[in-house]
Amino acid sequence: MKNFKQQDGGKNRNSFTPKKMCEIIQRQSAMIERKNRLIKCLRTDLQRSNRKIEEMQKKVEEIPKIDRKILKTIETLSSTEEHDVYSGIVMDQLRNFGKLKTARWNQNTIKHCIIMHGNSAGYYKFLRRLKILHLPCPGTLSAYVGKSLGEVGFTTLVEKRIQEEVKKLEEIDKIGSIAIDEMAIKPMLKYKKPAFDFSAF
Repeated sequence: MKNFKQQDGGKNRNSFTPKKMCEIIQRQSAMIERKNRLIKCLRTDLQRSNRKIEEMQKKVEEIPKIDRKILKTIETLSSTEEHDVYSGIVMDQLRNFGKLKTARWNQNTIKHCIIMHGNSAGYYKFLRRLKILHLPCPGTLSAYVGKSLGEVGFTTLVEKRIQEEVKKLEEIDKIGSIAIDEMAIKPMLKYKKPAFDFSAF
């Protein structure tokens, strides 16, 4: 028993030699140092995030009053766009900004663009080419007007549109007149080859 105790005691003394204790302390010190560096990095990130939050809060607080007026103006335009031509066109410019194939148009905008394109197709293309206004392409306008075969009168789509517009008018607004000033009319007969048809007056 005596020899066993001595041998066992010797093993315990050998397992905690000063060299091994130093190694353990060094490992623990290195781990603590890594933890401290990590804590320092996290603290720096937190401070940076807090500074960004403070900057954003200052920007929000410094929004000029004119921006709030713009928002109120947009709300007003949105509520009147169905009845007011100007409001409809402005709202279409805002909604379709940056859109090419997915643009959607107010009926008033389409109607007045058809009139504008009919009066001057070159000027209409000029506005679109320089992007002064974002306007419907001529193909979109043609889809609303319909194709004309050169016959007298209106196309079917235009005629239906006029009928719908007339329904919205008051009785006094339906009264109109046609004025002809220094206009010469002479007989003419024209053959339209694609339609295999004659038109004359």
